[in-house]
This record gives sequence, structure tokens and C-alpha cells, in this order.
Amino acid sequence: MSTTKDSIGLFSTMNKYTESSSIYQASNKAPPSPSANSNNKEVKIILLNPLDAKKINDLDNVQFTAMVKGEYQIKKMDIKNEIKKSKIKDTLKVPFVFNSNTDIGPVQIGDYYFGCITANDYWSKEHSECEKRFIQHLDKSNDLPVAH
Repeated sequence: MSTTKDSIGLFSTMNKYTESSSIYQASNKAPPSPSANSNNKEVKIILLNPLDAKKINDLDNVQFTAMVKGEYQIKKMDIKNEIKKSKIKDTLKVPFVFNSNTDIGPVQIGDYYFGCITANDYWSKEHSECEKRFIQHLDKSNDLPVAH
């Protein structure tokens, strides 16, 4: 049994859904903006980790994660081994390279990206720390400090 009030609410919701769906479909058919990454095939993100921050140089089996435009990558590493190999002794740089054309569209300036450091013996109760920023460069790396 349905009342008029229920029917009005249902149709109002359906109308809003139809409007939202139409706007979404129209925006997906729009040509990419001039800031779209048409010339560059890759987007570079570097997670910066100062070695004196949160004693990350004492951690074992650390995972670094980066994500942009629905695409993510995970890198597992032994921090002590990476420090030995690194020429820079005060900051660990973890590079990520993403294809600029993702399943949900091209990466553009202004898109969110994020990076995380995770380890079982990391200092926080979540055992991780994450930061987010906006893509600022398509022609060079986007740097993000995650352990600070």
C-alpha cells in the first residue's frame, strides 16, 4: 500500500537520480580539458621519507602505497637495505610511475593523489601514515612527504 506522500518522495528521488546520471554521462563524453595529460604517458609520484622521522630507519618490511585516479601501486622494501643502497642518507625517496590514461580518464592537474607508509611496528596505532595532495606537474615528479 502506497500513499501519495510516499509516491512523491520516490519520484523525486528517481528524478534526482536521472538528472545526476545525465550530468555524469554528459561529463564523460566531454573532450578532455587542455590540461589533460595528452603528451606525457606517465605521471610520477615520489614519496619522501625523512629517515629521522618516527624512526623509520628502524623498521623492517615496510610497504609504501601511492594512488592516483583510482590506480594504485604498492612497494614492499627493507628500509635498512634501501638506506645502504641510497646516495642520499637523510631522506628515503620511493618513486612510483603511473600511466597517465586510467580506466576512469586521464590524469590531470588538480587530481588528488595520496601516499602511505605502513609497517607492523610503525609508531601509530593504525601502523600507517598517509598524506594527500593535488597533482601539480605532468612533466616532472609530484613529491609527497609521508613520514614526518
